Amino acid sequence: MKKWLTILMLLTISILIFISKVRIFIDKENFFYNSQINNLAQNVRFLEDSNFERLLSKETAKFEFMAEDNNLGTISFLFNNHKKINSDVIKFRIREKGNNTWYYEGSHDSSKFDIGQFYPFGFDPISDSKGHIYQIEIESQKGNINDSISISNKSNFFQVKYIYTKGYLSKNKSLIPHFLAKKALNYLSYFELSDYVNLIIAFASPFLTYLLLKTSLILASFWFPEKINMKIDFFDLTKKFIKSNPEILSISTIYIATRIQFLKYSQYWDANWYKQLLLDAISKTSQAPSDIGSKIAAFLTNFNFLGHPSMGYMGVMSLSQGFGFGNIVALNILNMLFAVSAIWGFYNIAKFFFPDRKIENIIITLIFAFNPLFYGSSIFFNLDFPILIFTVLVFESFIYKRSILFFFWSLMLVFTKETGIYIYLALISAYFIVRIINKRTLLGWGKTISQKVVVFLPVIIFGLYLIYTRGRLWNDNDYVKFNFIWSDSCTFCFGLNPLNIKTRIFQMFIMNFSWLMSLGILITILKIFVFLLKPLKHITKVKLDMIITLVIVFFAFIALNLVMVVMNFSRYVVPSVFFLTILFYISTHILFNRHFFARLTVLLTLLILITIQVFNAIDPSAQILFGTNYIGKHKSSPIFAFNDAQIYNSQFTFLDGYTDMINDKVPNGSCIINDLATSYYFTHLKSVGYIENLNKTKNSNCTKYTYVFVPWMSNEKTVHINEGKIYNIMGTESLDYKGYPVIFYHLQPI
Repeated sequence: MKKWLTILMLLTISILIFISKVRIFIDKENFFYNSQINNLAQNVRFLEDSNFERLLSKETAKFEFMAEDNNLGTISFLFNNHKKINSDVIKFRIREKGNNTWYYEGSHDSSKFDIGQFYPFGFDPISDSKGHIYQIEIESQKGNINDSISISNKSNFFQVKYIYTKGYLSKNKSLIPHFLAKKALNYLSYFELSDYVNLIIAFASPFLTYLLLKTSLILASFWFPEKINMKIDFFDLTKKFIKSNPEILSISTIYIATRIQFLKYSQYWDANWYKQLLLDAISKTSQAPSDIGSKIAAFLTNFNFLGHPSMGYMGVMSLSQGFGFGNIVALNILNMLFAVSAIWGFYNIAKFFFPDRKIENIIITLIFAFNPLFYGSSIFFNLDFPILIFTVLVFESFIYKRSILFFFWSLMLVFTKETGIYIYLALISAYFIVRIINKRTLLGWGKTISQKVVVFLPVIIFGLYLIYTRGRLWNDNDYVKFNFIWSDSCTFCFGLNPLNIKTRIFQMFIMNFSWLMSLGILITILKIFVFLLKPLKHITKVKLDMIITLVIVFFAFIALNLVMVVMNFSRYVVPSVFFLTILFYISTHILFNRHFFARLTVLLTLLILITIQVFNAIDPSAQILFGTNYIGKHKSSPIFAFNDAQIYNSQFTFLDGYTDMINDKVPNGSCIINDLATSYYFTHLKSVGYIENLNKTKNSNCTKYTYVFVPWMSNEKTVHINEGKIYNIMGTESLDYKGYPVIFYHLQPI
């Protein structure tokens, strides 16, 4: 029976590896664009004389091809943006060879040409395109040597797509066999012989590894018969692991089960910016000279984003792109695994304080895992979420005296963002404070040389980093520069700004039902002082030292956020989730030390409330303090603008489906217009030309326009300003996505 279970487990691993390997092929540019179900694809090889140079103002790249099918509707090119966001406007046009007039012309903002992604130029499908030769021109309107793009020859081809919509096929059912046959050939043609070999090797690798290990054990048994146990079985090892960790495995399974739905989530706002910075860093570092010195210098230069010392976290996150450059699913999976590791760490910390209270340890860990700010930040790619992860893991490894892990997680904490450095230094300071006050080492740390080394080594390494970068922190970028000055009226500086203080207090102690935990902690503090520390008598000195350490570090973190005046993003205070939750848990045991059902009632009530809050904001605290704004039918706190500040639960993820709806409904070939909703908001909104200012339409070559009115981001009156002057409103269409509305105004130029 065990033999078959071992085979089944190996087969499962093989299938998972096979699927992940297939995913790599799917993420290749040519396969990805062909994989859209409603089109057929044709890859057109570049000729030797094709223009791959920078396109300067009025310079043109010309291409020609013969259409292999009917319904030609999209031409896609891979562009080289030369490692920067360019402001050039690119004019695309296409016509049948021999015609003097262009079938379609359109202007496109080159800032939306993403590295490694084909950019689609769409137009009304040409029904009888098969067998005809078409000419393409791509012309720069204002490119210069420092601000221009070029056609990339990385893929050696551009792609032509033929559109077969469901409606079109239902009306022309005789074409369905043709479409299906060509579609199958399309898929098969993109796999080369080496791809099939790689897939076979990937599938067989777990079995080969198993056989290699078995063979090694057999050979070793001849040399060391008394030391080698031939009864080692992977199934037994797995069973023992599950038996020894049932609680945390159950918690992790519940968390992962709810997070799977967000693995394909496209990143918006700053998350999209960080994703692009990661891809750029990978590209630039890979292009550096192959010697070790050059590679290290390139890594230090490229992986520390926007002046932040982010190379630890971002270096690890770059591994996700080994499954396909630009692979958003792999990026989200790795972030989810980081979240799971923090959940494990938190459970172990709870178990350290109360080893015999399994049920309560499980509930408080679920409260941590489903804290709306933690949950939302885990979906959103940023540098603040890993600060929470590494803070938890640093404390866990410190508590259990795991020197190597403590050093590793401390290094990751320090090399993620400046906040991580601050938390690490606060922990080291707390270590000395507790040692001086109590005249004993904290948890026995520092008794060995190795422990002393790992405590201070991250500080030394960070010091060397500062020497290398000449002290640059928060300032090595062109977008946000932090001013190390004290002022109550500035931004990106230190000061006692009333609005900043109010916002941070709300985010740390009130938002997402945190006010319940804050209230519990306050009552506990009052009880301790009223009863002259008697409630603490049942807590051991070792645990009390650790509680004091947590309080010191938390107070240091609170102080930093109250005086550091930056944007009002909730994710900046996400590490407070750990401190508040674990201190609240300790408080429940001080308040109700001998009352299990009282503790259980409090914990379960909080778990239910915060779990609902993750997916639907029901906490009345924001409404009471700040009033209520509505995003469609959904409540939102007016203290938060509609951007990164919305990351206080998972509701912001509606944007994926919302923009997909817009993509589907906007007529093919129509330019999307909106006065406020730039690409910063809609990072995967696809259209022929995205015009961000309505007044620019007069000079555009678009033949059709759709003004997209997004209620919480733009003013509906804007569309009427130029009505009858440069266009007429031909019709409107109102749509709704899960309570989030949008109105399309279909315009016709005059």
